[in-house]
Amino acid sequence: MARATRRGPDRHQRPLRTQPSARTRATLNALRTPHTSIDLIQGDISAPVTAARAVTAAQAGGLELRGVLHAAGVVEDTTLAGLDPCLLERVWQGKAAGAWSLHRATQDLALDFFVLYSSIASLTGSPGQSAYAAANGFLDGLVAHRVALGLPATGIHWGAWSEVGRGQHLAERGFLTITPANGIDALERILTAGYQHIGYSPLDIAQWIAPYPALRGSTLFASLLTESDPDQDDASAVREQLLAAEGEQGRREILETLIMTAVRDLLGGTDRHIGPHSSLVALGLDSLGAVQLQQHLQRALKTEMKPGVIWVKPSAAALTDWLLDHMGLTGPAEAK
Repeated sequence: MARATRRGPDRHQRPLRTQPSARTRATLNALRTPHTSIDLIQGDISAPVTAARAVTAAQAGGLELRGVLHAAGVVEDTTLAGLDPCLLERVWQGKAAGAWSLHRATQDLALDFFVLYSSIASLTGSPGQSAYAAANGFLDGLVAHRVALGLPATGIHWGAWSEVGRGQHLAERGFLTITPANGIDALERILTAGYQHIGYSPLDIAQWIAPYPALRGSTLFASLLTESDPDQDDASAVREQLLAAEGEQGRREILETLIMTAVRDLLGGTDRHIGPHSSLVALGLDSLGAVQLQQHLQRALKTEMKPGVIWVKPSAAALTDWLLDHMGLTGPAEAK
């Protein structure tokens, strides 16, 4: 697998990729045998010249190129407000433009397979990954285009892998992920069966959409969700506990604990100290995390919050002050 990216806004500047680390080189050397050769081609796969060099290297010594696996990609999560042309192009280049370059460089060859690593993000959607989902959506279109031309093509909507790749941190947070051994086995079965479009991802739907309660009403997930909603029961319990608490200090402790626990979960169970006055920004909460935190609090407290209030009140203590006033649980509410 290779990851391709480009730095900087100038589309004509395409720096070489870095050399593999000593550990990676050792792994590659261990894979080399008298019957297996591995060549490293540095470059931006979205550049036609790089794809051509890779094809030439694969055919060196009179060998035939019989298959292509395109697994390059760049992931930059952000909300719609954070999208800009430079980010869109960075995400697009390795995934979409790279796939097109490989298609053009190999379309006259007799390949047995042409595999494009797409993502579950373009199949079910993934909050904060609109640019990434769009780039993977291009791969789906390229598969259809190649099939229409009578060329082999397989697009796989992968979920997160547990030990490699951008999504491996999800395994640490208790999400179901794909082990490398299971993924390789799935790839072999998918190619053997001759699928053209397929999604492969272990998915606990209830857990996956928990931070996004509005999705529970989506017809896409309705048949996969059980009637019981333990998260809703937990949310009701938090609100009831808050309303039943005696005194402002008791309510304050409940809210601060709720916020700090949610932040810790959003940060992947970080072991960093999170106190009532810890800066959420300094802890690493990004714009997507802020949206998820706001949705979690709205659901748990059954209240609406102003967009962006978390950036104005960027600590558990400050956010608690705002919520207590907003919910009318301490004196007259002030205009915030």
